[in-house]
Amino acid sequence: MAVSCRDILELPGMRKARVVAGTAGLDRILRWVHVLDVPDINSWAEKGDLLLISGLGLNGNTGKLALLIRQMHDKQAAGLIIALGEYIQNISNEVLELANVLQFPIISLPWEVRFVDVTHEIGKLIVQHELREQSVAHLLEQLLFGHHEDYHVFLARASHCGYNLERCHQIIIFQFQDNKNMKNIKKEAVNQASKNEKYERVFYQVRQTLFRHSRQGPAICRCDSIIAMVPVVETGKHGVLRLKELATDVVEWCLQTTKDLQVYAGIGTPCYGSVAEIRRSFHEADYAVRYTYAVNAVEKVCAYENMGIFKLIMSLRDNDKFTGFCTPFIQSLREYDLSHGSNLIESMLVFLEENGNVVQASKRLYVHRNTLQNRIQKTEELTSLNLSDAQQRLTLHLALLTDMVNQQFSGGR
Repeated sequence: MAVSCRDILELPGMRKARVVAGTAGLDRILRWVHVLDVPDINSWAEKGDLLLISGLGLNGNTGKLALLIRQMHDKQAAGLIIALGEYIQNISNEVLELANVLQFPIISLPWEVRFVDVTHEIGKLIVQHELREQSVAHLLEQLLFGHHEDYHVFLARASHCGYNLERCHQIIIFQFQDNKNMKNIKKEAVNQASKNEKYERVFYQVRQTLFRHSRQGPAICRCDSIIAMVPVVETGKHGVLRLKELATDVVEWCLQTTKDLQVYAGIGTPCYGSVAEIRRSFHEADYAVRYTYAVNAVEKVCAYENMGIFKLIMSLRDNDKFTGFCTPFIQSLREYDLSHGSNLIESMLVFLEENGNVVQASKRLYVHRNTLQNRIQKTEELTSLNLSDAQQRLTLHLALLTDMVNQQFSGGR
């Protein structure tokens, strides 16, 4: 739905244009187009900008082009169009090689092509696509959080916007994390994330990544998250791997460019044919991103279908019978830990993760095996469980995992 440098090459006013370098970057998304021929061009360039120059601002010094391209690349500008003839007759090999390395598109135009015609066509195309994208994003907002349930109404609205909602889709959630509490994305105001410049940069990168992977679909900001509905290209294990690669691209970009912002991603399963199905995929992605933060923060990206037993735990978190089953075991251990300054809960988690192997668990806890054995005995005394029995170990493990999830999410519920 977004406009890329590749798209503008199809415009009538760009018939004489030629891509001279940075072909690999032609999928960069355009936010706007400007004609700039002032001496300090870089100070005016912004993320997603496509700049048109004649070379007047460079005083005919093509050597300054290399610095300009580096600066524009660092600002995530979309590309550069250069009118060849009056001030710049040719572009040096050094500049072309740099643009190729940075995958930064440089497009040449003959001097006789009028900038005003080019900017008019490109600007019109961007506005048309932005309006369409806003309409489809609003459609996604209503699909996920609205009260209307008639899927045929949504199909008609999507078709009117030029979007095919009849395809199979999946929901991906990118969750930002600045503190220890995950916020409940279902209850916060829309577009709160876009108020923060860091979040806006991530939103742009998400759109760029979806475009590059040919997974363009509607995306919205909500609270501290970005929610995207992407078309399914491939199903099964390979399809999951491809989507995880896509999400990992965004997460790794955030790690490199926004050091103080943690980003996690959750992926729902494919959905098709109804509002309920789309909302199911959303809830799955929500569970997956919460799981990633609470349990498996090292990987930062999780698909719902890879969550194992946590799919059951998270789906039953609000079930009174389930929580009532788990609570007594945890309550006795927590009260003992608080009153004695011990860490029975942590010790039992490690012990159970090591499949009841006292030697391995004591190594992970940096305690003597006899110390861990005493903690096991105290746990058995407090919970009335026999931890030499596999079924009773499973009971305690399930209770501990449920408590771990609840503790992580207690601030956001």
